[in-house]
Amino acid sequence: MNTDILGIAGLLALLAMSSFFAMSEAALFSLQRVDREALREDPAVGETVRHLLAVPRRVLAAILMGNEVANIGLSAVSAEVLGERLHLPPWVTIAVVAPTLILFGDIVPKTLGIRFSRPISRAIARPMSFWNEL
Repeated sequence: MNTDILGIAGLLALLAMSSFFAMSEAALFSLQRVDREALREDPAVGETVRHLLAVPRRVLAAILMGNEVANIGLSAVSAEVLGERLHLPPWVTIAVVAPTLILFGDIVPKTLGIRFSRPISRAIARPMSFWNEL
C-alpha cells in the first residue's frame, strides 16, 4: 500500500515537473519588450530573465530536455503503478496517461504561461537558470 502511495506521488511530481517546463517555455518566450523592461524592477530577476533569453536555443534545449525527462519518467512510473501494481492492461494506462499529460502537462500550463507571462517568468527565473546551467 505504501508503495502505491509513493508511486502516485511520483506520478504527480513528474506531472508537475512536466507542467513546470511547459509553463516556463510559454512564459519566457511570450514576454514582450515591455514585460522584460518591467521585470527590471527587481534587478536580480530582470537580469536572470535577460540572461536566459540571451541564448534562446540553449534555454529552449534545457526546457525540452527537462520536459522529456519528466515525460519519460511519467511513462515508466505510470506503467509500473497502473500496469503492475493495479493490474490494468497497457491500453488503459495509455488511455489514462496520454490525455492527462497532454491536458495538464502541456495545454493548461502553456495557456497559463502565456496569459500570466510576467509573474510566472518572475517565479521560474531562478529555478530555470539553475536548470539551464546544468
